Amino acid sequence: MAAKKRSAANQTVLAGPLRVCSYCRVSTGRQADSDLSIPDQNRQIADYVAAKGWGLVATYVDPGLSATDDNRPQFQAMIERALDDDHPFDAVLVHSYSRFFRDSFKLELYRRRLEKAGVKLVSITQELGDEPADAMMRQLIAMFDEHQSRENGKHVRRAMQENARQGFYNGSPVALGLTTKVVARHGNRDKKILVVDPVEAELVRRIFLLYRDGDGGSGPMGVKAIATWLNRHGYRTKRGGLFGVAAVHTILTNRAYIGETTFNRRCSRTLRNKPADQHIHGEVEPIVDGPLFEWVQQALPSRSPKVVAPRVVTGPILLTGLASCSCGAAMTLRTGTGGKGKVYRYYTCSACARKGKAACPGRSIRMDHLDSLVVDTLTKKLLQPDRLAMVLSAVIDARSRRAEEVDTRIRRLEQTRFEARDKLRRLVDLVEQSDIVDDEIKSRIAHRRDEIAKVDAELERLQAPRLGAEDFCHETLARFGQLVAENITNGPIPFRKGYLRALLDRIEVDDGVIRLIGNTHVLAQAVKDGPANVQEVRRSVPKWRARKDSNL
Repeated sequence: MAAKKRSAANQTVLAGPLRVCSYCRVSTGRQADSDLSIPDQNRQIADYVAAKGWGLVATYVDPGLSATDDNRPQFQAMIERALDDDHPFDAVLVHSYSRFFRDSFKLELYRRRLEKAGVKLVSITQELGDEPADAMMRQLIAMFDEHQSRENGKHVRRAMQENARQGFYNGSPVALGLTTKVVARHGNRDKKILVVDPVEAELVRRIFLLYRDGDGGSGPMGVKAIATWLNRHGYRTKRGGLFGVAAVHTILTNRAYIGETTFNRRCSRTLRNKPADQHIHGEVEPIVDGPLFEWVQQALPSRSPKVVAPRVVTGPILLTGLASCSCGAAMTLRTGTGGKGKVYRYYTCSACARKGKAACPGRSIRMDHLDSLVVDTLTKKLLQPDRLAMVLSAVIDARSRRAEEVDTRIRRLEQTRFEARDKLRRLVDLVEQSDIVDDEIKSRIAHRRDEIAKVDAELERLQAPRLGAEDFCHETLARFGQLVAENITNGPIPFRKGYLRALLDRIEVDDGVIRLIGNTHVLAQAVKDGPANVQEVRRSVPKWRARKDSNL
Protein backbone atom coordinates (compact mmCIF):
# COMPACT_ATOMS: atom_id res chain seq x y z
CA MET A 1 0.00 0.00 0.00
CA ALA A 2 2.86 2.40 0.86
CA ALA A 3 4.56 1.64 -2.46
CA LYS A 4 1.38 2.44 -4.38
CA LYS A 5 0.99 5.75 -2.56
CA ARG A 6 4.60 6.66 -3.34
CA SER A 7 4.17 5.83 -7.04
CA ALA A 8 1.00 7.91 -7.20
CA ALA A 9 2.74 10.82 -5.56
CA ASN A 10 5.59 10.64 -8.09
CA GLN A 11 3.19 10.56 -11.02
CA THR A 12 1.54 13.80 -9.91
CA VAL A 13 4.77 15.66 -10.54
CA LEU A 14 4.02 15.83 -14.26
CA ALA A 15 0.24 16.14 -14.02
CA GLY A 16 -1.52 18.80 -16.06
CA PRO A 17 -1.22 20.11 -19.65
CA LEU A 18 2.57 20.16 -19.84
CA ARG A 19 4.65 21.18 -22.84
CA VAL A 20 7.02 18.40 -23.83
CA CYS A 21 9.49 17.54 -26.58
CA SER A 22 10.52 14.11 -27.80
CA TYR A 23 13.95 12.72 -28.64
CA CYS A 24 14.41 9.66 -30.88
CA ARG A 25 17.60 7.92 -31.99
CA VAL A 26 19.08 4.82 -33.61
CA SER A 27 22.75 3.90 -33.60
CA THR A 28 23.64 3.17 -37.24
CA GLY A 29 22.93 4.57 -40.65
CA ARG A 30 21.63 1.17 -41.79
CA GLN A 31 19.04 1.25 -39.01
CA ALA A 32 18.06 4.78 -39.98
CA ASP A 33 17.57 3.78 -43.62
CA SER A 34 15.80 0.45 -43.23
CA ASP A 35 14.65 0.03 -39.64
CA LEU A 36 11.24 0.95 -38.26
CA SER A 37 12.61 1.95 -34.87
CA ILE A 38 12.36 5.73 -35.21
CA PRO A 39 8.79 5.72 -36.58
CA ASP A 40 7.82 3.33 -33.80
CA GLN A 41 9.46 5.54 -31.16
CA ASN A 42 7.59 8.56 -32.52
CA ARG A 43 4.27 6.69 -32.54
CA GLN A 44 4.61 5.40 -28.98
CA ILE A 45 5.63 8.82 -27.67
CA ALA A 46 2.68 10.47 -29.48
CA ASP A 47 0.27 7.91 -27.95
CA TYR A 48 1.78 8.47 -24.51
CA VAL A 49 1.46 12.26 -24.82
CA ALA A 50 -2.15 11.96 -26.00
CA ALA A 51 -3.01 9.67 -23.10
CA LYS A 52 -1.54 12.14 -20.63
CA GLY A 53 -3.19 15.13 -22.25
CA TRP A 54 0.12 16.93 -22.71
CA GLY A 55 1.24 19.06 -25.64
CA LEU A 56 4.06 17.82 -27.89
CA VAL A 57 5.74 21.03 -29.07
CA ALA A 58 8.95 19.73 -30.69
CA THR A 59 10.57 16.53 -31.95
CA TYR A 60 14.31 15.91 -32.24
CA VAL A 61 15.73 12.94 -34.16
CA ASP A 62 19.36 11.75 -34.51
CA PRO A 63 19.41 8.93 -37.09
CA GLY A 64 22.53 6.77 -37.14
CA LEU A 65 24.41 8.25 -34.14
CA SER A 66 25.73 6.47 -31.07
CA ALA A 67 24.57 7.43 -27.58
CA THR A 68 27.94 6.71 -26.00
CA ASP A 69 28.82 10.41 -26.34
CA ASP A 70 27.06 13.74 -26.83
CA ASN A 71 28.38 14.39 -30.32
CA ARG A 72 24.85 14.50 -31.76
CA PRO A 73 23.57 17.66 -33.49
CA GLN A 74 19.89 17.25 -32.65
CA PHE A 75 20.66 16.19 -29.10
CA GLN A 76 22.73 19.32 -28.55
CA ALA A 77 20.05 21.49 -30.15
CA MET A 78 17.42 19.99 -27.83
CA ILE A 79 19.53 20.55 -24.69
CA GLU A 80 20.34 24.11 -25.71
CA ARG A 81 16.66 24.89 -26.34
CA ALA A 82 15.49 23.20 -23.13
CA LEU A 83 17.87 25.36 -21.08
CA ASP A 84 16.69 28.65 -22.62
CA ASP A 85 15.31 31.27 -20.25
CA ASP A 86 11.81 31.18 -21.78
CA HIS A 87 11.39 27.60 -20.50
CA PRO A 88 9.96 26.09 -23.72
CA PHE A 89 9.62 22.53 -22.34
CA ASP A 90 8.49 21.02 -19.08
CA ALA A 91 9.80 17.59 -19.96
CA VAL A 92 11.94 15.66 -22.47
CA LEU A 93 10.37 12.35 -23.50
CA VAL A 94 12.36 9.35 -24.74
CA HIS A 95 11.26 5.81 -25.54
CA SER A 96 13.87 4.44 -23.12
CA TYR A 97 16.88 5.85 -21.30
CA SER A 98 19.19 4.11 -23.79
CA ARG A 99 17.86 6.46 -26.49
CA PHE A 100 19.06 9.42 -24.40
CA PHE A 101 22.46 8.03 -23.35
CA ARG A 102 24.36 4.76 -23.09
CA ASP A 103 26.83 6.25 -20.64
CA SER A 104 25.61 6.18 -17.03
CA PHE A 105 27.72 9.14 -15.91
CA LYS A 106 26.73 11.42 -18.80
CA LEU A 107 23.08 10.43 -18.57
CA GLU A 108 23.00 11.58 -14.98
CA LEU A 109 25.00 14.71 -15.83
CA TYR A 110 22.56 15.87 -18.52
CA ARG A 111 19.53 14.81 -16.47
CA ARG A 112 20.69 17.06 -13.65
CA ARG A 113 21.33 19.94 -16.03
CA LEU A 114 17.76 19.63 -17.28
CA GLU A 115 16.43 19.27 -13.75
CA LYS A 116 18.11 22.53 -12.66
CA ALA A 117 16.28 24.25 -15.53
CA GLY A 118 12.97 22.77 -14.42
CA VAL A 119 12.84 20.18 -17.20
CA LYS A 120 12.19 16.52 -16.38
CA LEU A 121 13.60 13.55 -18.30
CA VAL A 122 10.89 10.92 -18.83
CA SER A 123 11.25 7.41 -20.28
CA ILE A 124 7.82 6.29 -21.48
CA THR A 125 8.72 2.58 -21.08
CA GLN A 126 10.66 2.95 -17.81
CA GLU A 127 8.56 5.31 -15.71
CA LEU A 128 10.30 6.27 -12.48
CA GLY A 129 9.69 8.90 -9.83
CA ASP A 130 11.98 11.01 -7.69
CA GLU A 131 12.35 8.76 -4.66
CA PRO A 132 15.86 7.45 -3.78
CA ALA A 133 14.84 3.93 -4.87
CA ASP A 134 13.74 5.30 -8.26
CA ALA A 135 17.02 7.17 -8.68
CA MET A 136 18.94 3.97 -7.88
CA MET A 137 16.84 2.03 -10.41
CA ARG A 138 17.48 4.65 -13.09
CA GLN A 139 21.22 4.41 -12.49
CA LEU A 140 21.10 0.63 -12.63
CA ILE A 141 19.23 0.79 -15.93
CA ALA A 142 21.83 3.23 -17.27
CA MET A 143 24.66 0.95 -16.16
CA PHE A 144 23.07 -2.05 -17.90
CA ASP A 145 22.57 0.06 -21.06
CA GLU A 146 26.22 1.09 -20.98
CA HIS A 147 27.34 -2.50 -20.42
CA GLN A 148 25.20 -3.73 -23.30
CA SER A 149 26.62 -1.03 -25.59
CA ARG A 150 30.17 -2.05 -24.74
CA GLU A 151 29.42 -5.72 -25.26
CA ASN A 152 27.83 -4.99 -28.63
CA GLY A 153 30.83 -2.87 -29.57
CA LYS A 154 33.22 -5.65 -28.62
CA HIS A 155 31.39 -8.18 -30.81
CA VAL A 156 31.16 -5.72 -33.74
CA ARG A 157 34.89 -4.93 -33.53
CA ARG A 158 35.74 -8.63 -33.45
CA ALA A 159 33.60 -9.27 -36.54
CA MET A 160 35.11 -6.30 -38.40
CA GLN A 161 38.64 -7.41 -37.56
CA GLU A 162 37.96 -10.89 -38.90
CA ASN A 163 36.38 -9.36 -41.99
CA ALA A 164 39.57 -7.32 -42.54
CA ARG A 165 41.79 -10.39 -42.02
CA GLN A 166 39.88 -12.12 -44.81
CA GLY A 167 40.71 -9.21 -47.10
CA PHE A 168 37.31 -7.52 -47.18
CA TYR A 169 36.54 -3.83 -46.87
CA ASN A 170 34.86 -2.63 -43.68
CA GLY A 171 33.31 0.61 -44.87
CA SER A 172 35.52 3.56 -43.92
CA PRO A 173 35.78 6.48 -46.41
CA VAL A 174 37.46 5.33 -49.63
CA ALA A 175 40.61 7.21 -50.61
CA LEU A 176 40.93 9.05 -53.91
CA GLY A 177 42.06 6.62 -56.61
CA LEU A 178 40.29 3.62 -55.07
CA THR A 179 36.75 2.28 -55.17
CA THR A 180 34.89 -0.78 -53.90
CA LYS A 181 33.82 -3.91 -55.71
CA VAL A 182 31.28 -6.49 -54.53
CA VAL A 183 32.88 -9.95 -54.67
CA ALA A 184 30.50 -12.01 -52.52
CA ARG A 185 27.22 -11.86 -50.65
CA HIS A 186 26.66 -13.32 -47.18
CA GLY A 187 23.01 -13.21 -46.22
CA ASN A 188 21.74 -9.72 -46.96
CA ARG A 189 25.18 -8.11 -46.82
CA ASP A 190 27.60 -7.50 -49.67
CA LYS A 191 31.27 -8.41 -49.16
CA LYS A 192 33.47 -5.80 -50.81
CA ILE A 193 37.14 -5.31 -51.60
CA LEU A 194 39.13 -2.23 -52.57
CA VAL A 195 40.14 -1.91 -56.22
CA VAL A 196 41.81 0.81 -58.26
CA ASP A 197 39.67 3.44 -59.99
CA PRO A 198 41.57 3.96 -63.28
CA VAL A 199 40.54 7.60 -63.71
CA GLU A 200 41.15 8.77 -60.17
CA ALA A 201 44.38 6.75 -60.00
CA GLU A 202 45.83 8.95 -62.73
CA LEU A 203 45.09 12.02 -60.63
CA VAL A 204 46.84 10.45 -57.64
CA ARG A 205 49.92 9.71 -59.76
CA ARG A 206 49.86 13.26 -61.07
CA ILE A 207 49.82 14.68 -57.53
CA PHE A 208 52.94 12.69 -56.65
CA LEU A 209 54.67 13.79 -59.86
CA LEU A 210 53.69 17.42 -59.28
CA TYR A 211 55.37 17.20 -55.91
CA ARG A 212 58.55 15.73 -57.35
CA ASP A 213 58.79 17.28 -60.82
CA GLY A 214 56.19 20.04 -61.15
CA ASP A 215 53.85 20.55 -64.07
CA GLY A 216 56.50 21.21 -66.70
CA GLY A 217 56.17 24.99 -66.41
CA SER A 218 57.84 25.24 -63.02
CA GLY A 219 59.97 23.26 -60.67
CA PRO A 220 58.63 20.80 -58.09
CA MET A 221 55.62 22.02 -56.16
CA GLY A 222 54.86 22.15 -52.48
CA VAL A 223 51.65 20.88 -50.89
CA LYS A 224 49.87 24.24 -51.03
CA ALA A 225 50.97 24.89 -54.61
CA ILE A 226 49.61 21.48 -55.65
CA ALA A 227 46.23 22.21 -54.03
CA THR A 228 46.07 25.55 -55.85
CA TRP A 229 47.06 23.94 -59.17
CA LEU A 230 44.45 21.17 -58.84
CA ASN A 231 41.64 23.60 -58.02
CA ARG A 232 42.64 25.94 -60.85
CA HIS A 233 42.56 23.07 -63.36
CA GLY A 234 39.14 21.87 -62.28
CA TYR A 235 40.10 18.79 -60.28
CA ARG A 236 37.99 17.95 -57.23
CA THR A 237 38.19 15.66 -54.22
CA LYS A 238 36.38 12.35 -53.84
CA ARG A 239 33.36 14.20 -52.46
CA GLY A 240 33.41 16.90 -55.12
CA GLY A 241 35.00 19.64 -52.98
CA LEU A 242 38.05 21.82 -53.50
CA PHE A 243 41.47 20.50 -52.58
CA GLY A 244 43.15 21.93 -49.51
CA VAL A 245 46.56 21.50 -47.91
CA ALA A 246 45.30 18.74 -45.61
CA ALA A 247 43.71 16.76 -48.46
CA VAL A 248 46.89 16.86 -50.57
CA HIS A 249 49.10 15.98 -47.60
CA THR A 250 46.84 13.01 -46.78
CA ILE A 251 47.19 11.73 -50.35
CA LEU A 252 50.96 12.11 -50.31
CA THR A 253 51.26 10.10 -47.08
CA ASN A 254 48.65 7.39 -47.70
CA ARG A 255 50.42 4.02 -47.89
CA ALA A 256 47.41 2.47 -49.63
CA TYR A 257 48.85 3.95 -52.82
CA ILE A 258 51.77 1.50 -52.63
CA GLY A 259 49.43 -1.40 -51.92
CA GLU A 260 49.47 -1.36 -48.10
CA THR A 261 46.19 -1.00 -46.21
CA THR A 262 45.83 -1.04 -42.43
CA PHE A 263 42.69 -1.63 -40.39
CA ASN A 264 42.37 -1.05 -36.64
CA ARG A 265 45.20 1.50 -36.69
CA ARG A 266 43.63 3.87 -34.17
CA CYS A 267 40.68 4.22 -31.82
CA SER A 268 37.72 5.85 -33.54
CA ARG A 269 36.65 7.66 -30.37
CA THR A 270 39.96 8.96 -28.99
CA LEU A 271 41.83 9.00 -32.35
CA ARG A 272 44.87 7.60 -30.54
CA ASN A 273 47.04 5.10 -32.38
CA LYS A 274 46.73 1.50 -31.28
CA PRO A 275 49.75 -0.77 -30.69
CA ALA A 276 51.29 -2.14 -33.88
CA ASP A 277 50.44 -5.73 -32.93
CA GLN A 278 46.74 -4.85 -33.13
CA HIS A 279 46.99 -3.52 -36.71
CA ILE A 280 45.50 -5.68 -39.45
CA HIS A 281 47.30 -5.32 -42.76
CA GLY A 282 45.81 -5.87 -46.17
CA GLU A 283 46.76 -5.49 -49.80
CA VAL A 284 45.44 -3.55 -52.77
CA GLU A 285 46.82 -2.95 -56.23
CA PRO A 286 49.53 -0.23 -56.02
CA ILE A 287 48.96 3.09 -57.74
CA VAL A 288 52.34 4.75 -57.08
CA ASP A 289 55.83 3.26 -57.38
CA GLY A 290 57.38 2.39 -54.02
CA PRO A 291 60.60 4.41 -54.57
CA LEU A 292 58.64 7.53 -55.54
CA PHE A 293 56.39 7.20 -52.49
CA GLU A 294 59.34 6.78 -50.10
CA TRP A 295 61.10 9.71 -51.77
CA VAL A 296 58.08 11.89 -51.03
CA GLN A 297 57.97 10.74 -47.38
CA GLN A 298 61.56 11.81 -46.87
CA ALA A 299 61.09 15.09 -48.74
CA LEU A 300 57.92 16.21 -46.94
CA PRO A 301 59.52 17.07 -43.56
CA SER A 302 62.39 18.97 -45.12
CA ARG A 303 60.05 21.05 -47.30
CA SER A 304 57.75 22.00 -44.44
CA PRO A 305 57.49 25.78 -43.82
CA LYS A 306 58.24 24.97 -40.19
CA VAL A 307 61.61 23.59 -41.28
CA VAL A 308 62.57 25.84 -44.19
CA ALA A 309 62.36 29.41 -42.98
CA PRO A 310 61.80 32.27 -45.49
CA ARG A 311 65.30 33.61 -44.82
CA VAL A 312 66.67 30.34 -46.23
CA VAL A 313 65.25 31.28 -49.62
CA THR A 314 65.64 35.06 -49.70
CA GLY A 315 68.48 35.71 -47.25
CA PRO A 316 71.82 37.28 -48.26
CA ILE A 317 73.89 34.12 -47.66
CA LEU A 318 74.28 31.98 -50.78
CA LEU A 319 74.22 28.47 -49.30
CA THR A 320 71.81 28.97 -46.41
CA GLY A 321 69.53 25.94 -46.17
CA LEU A 322 71.71 23.91 -48.55
CA ALA A 323 74.98 23.47 -46.67
CA SER A 324 74.89 20.85 -43.91
CA CYS A 325 77.47 19.11 -41.78
CA SER A 326 78.04 15.39 -42.30
CA CYS A 327 76.53 14.87 -38.82
CA GLY A 328 73.21 16.01 -40.29
CA ALA A 329 73.00 19.46 -38.69
CA ALA A 330 72.70 22.60 -40.79
CA MET A 331 75.71 24.82 -41.35
CA THR A 332 75.23 28.25 -39.82
CA LEU A 333 77.11 31.55 -40.19
CA ARG A 334 79.92 32.41 -37.76
CA THR A 335 82.26 35.38 -37.94
CA GLY A 336 85.83 35.84 -36.78
CA THR A 337 88.37 38.67 -36.79
CA GLY A 338 91.91 38.30 -38.10
CA GLY A 339 95.09 39.78 -36.68
CA LYS A 340 94.77 42.93 -38.77
CA GLY A 341 91.15 43.46 -37.83
CA LYS A 342 89.73 41.86 -40.96
CA VAL A 343 86.40 40.09 -40.43
CA TYR A 344 86.03 36.59 -41.86
CA ARG A 345 82.77 34.67 -42.24
CA TYR A 346 82.51 30.91 -41.89
CA TYR A 347 79.97 28.15 -42.39
CA THR A 348 80.09 26.10 -39.19
CA CYS A 349 78.14 23.13 -37.77
CA SER A 350 75.12 24.39 -35.84
CA ALA A 351 75.08 21.26 -33.62
CA CYS A 352 78.59 21.99 -32.40
CA ALA A 353 77.78 25.68 -31.93
CA ARG A 354 74.71 24.89 -29.78
CA LYS A 355 75.77 21.69 -27.96
CA GLY A 356 79.55 21.60 -28.07
CA LYS A 357 81.97 19.05 -29.46
CA ALA A 358 80.14 16.18 -27.77
CA ALA A 359 77.49 16.54 -30.49
CA CYS A 360 79.92 17.04 -33.41
CA PRO A 361 83.65 17.74 -33.81
CA GLY A 362 82.64 21.06 -35.36
CA ARG A 363 83.43 21.31 -39.06
CA SER A 364 83.93 24.85 -40.39
CA ILE A 365 84.85 26.30 -43.74
CA ARG A 366 85.25 29.87 -44.92
CA MET A 367 82.10 31.12 -46.56
CA ASP A 368 83.74 32.58 -49.65
CA HIS A 369 85.78 29.41 -50.10
CA LEU A 370 82.74 27.06 -49.97
CA ASP A 371 80.67 29.38 -52.20
CA SER A 372 83.42 29.38 -54.83
CA LEU A 373 83.97 25.61 -54.60
CA VAL A 374 80.29 24.84 -55.12
CA VAL A 375 79.81 27.24 -58.02
CA ASP A 376 83.05 26.21 -59.74
CA THR A 377 82.30 22.49 -59.34
CA LEU A 378 78.82 22.83 -60.78
CA THR A 379 80.07 24.96 -63.63
CA LYS A 380 83.07 22.84 -64.59
CA LYS A 381 81.93 19.32 -63.72
CA LEU A 382 78.13 19.08 -63.81
CA LEU A 383 77.05 21.71 -66.32
CA GLN A 384 79.32 20.42 -69.08
CA PRO A 385 77.46 18.71 -71.97
CA ASP A 386 79.18 15.32 -71.64
CA ARG A 387 78.66 15.15 -67.88
CA LEU A 388 75.01 16.21 -68.20
CA ALA A 389 74.45 13.53 -70.85
CA MET A 390 75.89 10.86 -68.56
CA VAL A 391 73.83 11.94 -65.55
CA LEU A 392 70.58 12.20 -67.54
CA SER A 393 70.97 8.89 -69.35
CA ALA A 394 69.75 7.10 -66.22
CA VAL A 395 66.53 9.14 -66.32
CA ILE A 396 65.92 8.23 -69.96
CA ASP A 397 66.53 4.55 -69.25
CA ALA A 398 64.17 4.56 -66.27
CA ARG A 399 61.39 6.24 -68.25
CA SER A 400 61.86 3.80 -71.09
CA ARG A 401 61.45 0.89 -68.67
CA ARG A 402 58.20 2.43 -67.43
CA ALA A 403 56.79 2.78 -70.94
CA GLU A 404 55.16 -0.67 -70.77
CA GLU A 405 53.43 0.27 -67.51
CA VAL A 406 52.15 3.49 -69.06
CA ASP A 407 50.81 1.56 -72.04
CA THR A 408 48.89 -0.73 -69.65
CA ARG A 409 47.39 2.30 -67.92
CA ILE A 410 46.37 3.72 -71.30
CA ARG A 411 44.59 0.49 -72.24
CA ARG A 412 42.76 0.45 -68.92
CA LEU A 413 41.63 4.04 -69.36
CA GLU A 414 40.47 3.34 -72.89
CA GLN A 415 38.39 0.43 -71.57
CA THR A 416 36.92 2.70 -68.88
CA ARG A 417 36.07 5.30 -71.52
CA PHE A 418 34.40 2.68 -73.70
CA GLU A 419 32.25 1.48 -70.78
CA ALA A 420 31.32 5.05 -69.79
CA ARG A 421 30.34 5.93 -73.36
CA ASP A 422 28.25 2.76 -73.57
CA LYS A 423 26.42 3.64 -70.34
CA LEU A 424 25.87 7.19 -71.57
CA ARG A 425 24.46 5.89 -74.88
CA ARG A 426 22.01 3.64 -73.03
CA LEU A 427 20.86 6.53 -70.84
CA VAL A 428 20.28 8.71 -73.90
CA ASP A 429 18.38 5.85 -75.61
CA LEU A 430 16.21 5.49 -72.50
CA VAL A 431 15.33 9.18 -72.61
CA GLU A 432 14.51 9.06 -76.32
CA GLN A 433 12.31 5.96 -75.97
CA SER A 434 10.39 6.94 -72.83
CA ASP A 435 10.46 10.74 -72.99
CA ILE A 436 11.20 10.71 -69.24
CA VAL A 437 13.79 13.27 -68.15
CA ASP A 438 13.78 13.60 -64.37
CA ASP A 439 16.50 15.01 -62.13
CA GLU A 440 18.05 11.61 -61.49
CA ILE A 441 18.44 10.87 -65.21
CA LYS A 442 19.96 14.32 -65.78
CA SER A 443 22.39 13.77 -62.91
CA ARG A 444 23.48 10.37 -64.24
CA ILE A 445 23.99 11.73 -67.75
CA ALA A 446 26.05 14.63 -66.39
CA HIS A 447 28.10 12.21 -64.29
CA ARG A 448 28.90 10.00 -67.30
CA ARG A 449 29.88 12.97 -69.43
CA ASP A 450 32.12 14.27 -66.65
CA GLU A 451 33.72 10.83 -66.31
CA ILE A 452 34.41 10.67 -70.05
CA ALA A 453 35.95 14.17 -70.00
CA LYS A 454 38.28 13.18 -67.14
CA VAL A 455 39.36 10.02 -68.96
CA ASP A 456 40.03 11.99 -72.15
CA ALA A 457 42.19 14.47 -70.23
CA GLU A 458 44.25 11.72 -68.59
CA LEU A 459 44.67 9.88 -71.90
CA GLU A 460 45.87 13.07 -73.54
CA ARG A 461 48.47 13.50 -70.82
CA LEU A 462 49.68 9.89 -70.95
CA GLN A 463 49.83 9.89 -74.76
CA ALA A 464 51.88 13.10 -74.87
CA PRO A 465 55.40 12.80 -76.34
CA ARG A 466 57.73 11.22 -73.81
CA LEU A 467 61.13 12.43 -72.79
CA GLY A 468 63.78 10.77 -74.93
CA ALA A 469 67.44 11.00 -75.86
CA GLU A 470 66.56 13.44 -78.65
CA ASP A 471 65.55 15.98 -75.98
CA PHE A 472 69.15 16.01 -74.70
CA CYS A 473 71.22 16.66 -77.80
CA HIS A 474 74.69 18.15 -77.37
CA GLU A 475 73.59 21.64 -78.39
CA THR A 476 70.67 21.67 -75.92
CA LEU A 477 72.89 20.51 -73.07
CA ALA A 478 75.61 23.03 -73.92
CA ARG A 479 73.14 25.91 -74.06
CA PHE A 480 71.53 24.88 -70.78
CA GLY A 481 74.86 24.46 -69.01
CA GLN A 482 76.15 27.83 -70.17
CA LEU A 483 73.04 29.79 -69.18
CA VAL A 484 72.71 28.17 -65.75
CA ALA A 485 76.43 28.61 -65.08
CA GLU A 486 76.08 32.32 -65.77
CA ASN A 487 73.05 32.60 -63.47
CA ILE A 488 74.66 30.86 -60.50
CA THR A 489 77.84 32.91 -60.89
CA ASN A 490 76.47 36.41 -61.38
CA GLY A 491 73.58 38.47 -60.07
CA PRO A 492 71.94 39.12 -56.67
CA ILE A 493 72.30 36.43 -54.01
CA PRO A 494 68.57 35.49 -53.86
CA PHE A 495 68.57 35.12 -57.66
CA ARG A 496 71.64 32.86 -57.63
CA LYS A 497 70.29 30.94 -54.65
CA GLY A 498 67.09 30.12 -56.55
CA TYR A 499 69.08 28.38 -59.27
CA LEU A 500 71.30 26.56 -56.78
CA ARG A 501 68.33 25.28 -54.81
CA ALA A 502 66.77 24.04 -58.05
CA LEU A 503 69.86 22.03 -58.93
CA LEU A 504 70.91 20.86 -55.45
CA ASP A 505 69.14 19.14 -52.60
CA ARG A 506 71.96 19.69 -50.17
CA ILE A 507 75.67 20.32 -49.83
CA GLU A 508 77.29 17.98 -47.33
CA VAL A 509 80.51 19.17 -45.65
CA ASP A 510 82.73 16.41 -44.29
CA ASP A 511 86.38 16.09 -43.33
CA GLY A 512 88.32 16.75 -46.52
CA VAL A 513 85.36 16.24 -48.85
CA ILE A 514 82.28 18.18 -49.94
CA ARG A 515 79.39 16.33 -51.54
CA LEU A 516 76.90 17.99 -53.87
CA ILE A 517 73.65 16.02 -53.90
CA GLY A 518 70.72 16.61 -56.27
CA ASN A 519 67.78 15.06 -58.15
CA THR A 520 68.12 13.75 -61.70
CA HIS A 521 64.39 14.03 -62.49
CA VAL A 522 64.41 17.72 -61.63
CA LEU A 523 67.58 18.24 -63.65
CA ALA A 524 66.05 16.46 -66.67
CA GLN A 525 62.89 18.56 -66.49
CA ALA A 526 64.96 21.72 -66.18
CA VAL A 527 66.96 20.84 -69.31
CA LYS A 528 63.78 20.07 -71.25
CA ASP A 529 61.95 23.25 -70.16
CA GLY A 530 64.92 25.58 -70.30
CA PRO A 531 66.81 27.57 -67.67
CA ALA A 532 64.03 30.17 -67.39
CA ASN A 533 61.92 27.62 -65.49
CA VAL A 534 64.64 26.37 -63.19
CA GLN A 535 64.16 28.63 -60.17
CA GLU A 536 62.18 26.85 -57.52
CA VAL A 537 62.83 25.87 -53.94
CA ARG A 538 63.95 22.24 -53.88
CA ARG A 539 64.72 19.85 -51.10
CA SER A 540 64.79 16.08 -51.46
CA VAL A 541 66.66 12.86 -50.94
CA PRO A 542 69.82 12.08 -52.93
CA LYS A 543 69.49 11.14 -56.58
CA TRP A 544 72.84 12.21 -57.93
CA ARG A 545 76.05 13.43 -56.37
CA ALA A 546 79.49 14.66 -57.34
CA ARG A 547 81.67 12.09 -59.05
CA LYS A 548 83.94 10.04 -56.82
CA ASP A 549 86.96 11.20 -58.81
CA SER A 550 86.17 14.80 -57.88
CA ASN A 551 88.87 16.69 -56.04
CA LEU A 552 86.34 17.95 -53.50
